[in-house]
Amino acid sequence: MSFGAYFLYLILLILIPLFAQGKVKSAYNKYSQIQNTAEMTGAEVARKILHDNGIYDVEVQETEGTLSDHYDPRMKVIRLSTDNYHNPSIAGAAIAAHEVGHAIQDAENYSFLKFRSTLAPVASIGSNIGQWLIMIGILFTAGSTAGGGSPYCY
Repeated sequence: MSFGAYFLYLILLILIPLFAQGKVKSAYNKYSQIQNTAEMTGAEVARKILHDNGIYDVEVQETEGTLSDHYDPRMKVIRLSTDNYHNPSIAGAAIAAHEVGHAIQDAENYSFLKFRSTLAPVASIGSNIGQWLIMIGILFTAGSTAGGGSPYCY
């Protein structure tokens, strides 16, 4: 495979996630400006859904950042970013409901949530260094085939 093909592959590996991330941020920016009809903040939505499902041991907390919302099954805490915690937007309500969904899965001992929680630290490492490992691999492979031969044939 030529260096051009490797480079094209690398560009696709970068552009596709950036495109997806851009779509998510665009939708979030749009719907974070529109108030939900219930006029409930994300924190209120989260607490209501938790209580409607008989879950009283999960705390809802505010966290810094944008789109940093998550459910921590070890601490039994839903953390909503400041805007989603305080503002009665469609985006905040939707994100709060999504995170509560994870708390409900945890309360029901949903096996895939446990599997996901086990893999989360490994996935975090992979997402932080994965792109660099791919680039290094492409460069080493391209460099070893620069002489025209396959690195696997002697």
